[in-house]
Amino acid sequence: MIVSVVGRVASNDGSVLSLTTGDSGTVSVVHDGQIDPSAVTAFVEVVGAVGEGNVQQFVTRPLGDDFDLETYDAMITMQNERYQGIFYQPEFAAMAK
Repeated sequence: MIVSVVGRVASNDGSVLSLTTGDSGTVSVVHDGQIDPSAVTAFVEVVGAVGEGNVQQFVTRPLGDDFDLETYDAMITMQNERYQGIFYQPEFAAMAK
């Protein structure tokens, strides 16, 4: 499964990037040194494959040092709850199969 994770960089040991997400969760991103240092700001988006308790990084996008993670998390929550019908319409879901 491919996912997109947005979070604050908690640590980067050269092979694993640790992100703190908007809901205060922690995600380990395995990158094996493949992340461009210029792509690591205080906040990043990582696109990758779900692995055994981690995400294997494909792409990292810098989001800057003043990204509002709490507002982003609130938007994602509304997208998946209250306004789900706007974003996930049955006719589009059928086309994706």
